[in-house]
Amino acid sequence: MRVEDEKIIGMVNIRLMLNDFFKEEVGHIGYVIRPSERRKAYGIRMLGETLEFTKILGLKDIIITCDKSNIGSAKVIQNCGGRLDKEFYSETFEEVIQRYVIREKE
Repeated sequence: MRVEDEKIIGMVNIRLMLNDFFKEEVGHIGYVIRPSERRKAYGIRMLGETLEFTKILGLKDIIITCDKSNIGSAKVIQNCGGRLDKEFYSETFEEVIQRYVIREKE
């Protein structure tokens, strides 16, 4: 939430435990930015702060995915240290998914 106008900018979802489906296709972190607030670096800030929190929780290798067509999200993930692990077609989401891993820096 942006303090000066109390506007919700976006939301983050952290998944502490992943089953096989979540490990493969969804990941530990999901986030969304209000369309009118995109391309203003909020995604990088939100994901960066979320990664700091996951360190406190003891999570080491963070899995995060995005649709291949979502270039903005891919750039946010890459700017926060994400390395493309693989790309695949998801039957569930009916589109190509990019799976990234963000490793905690020692």
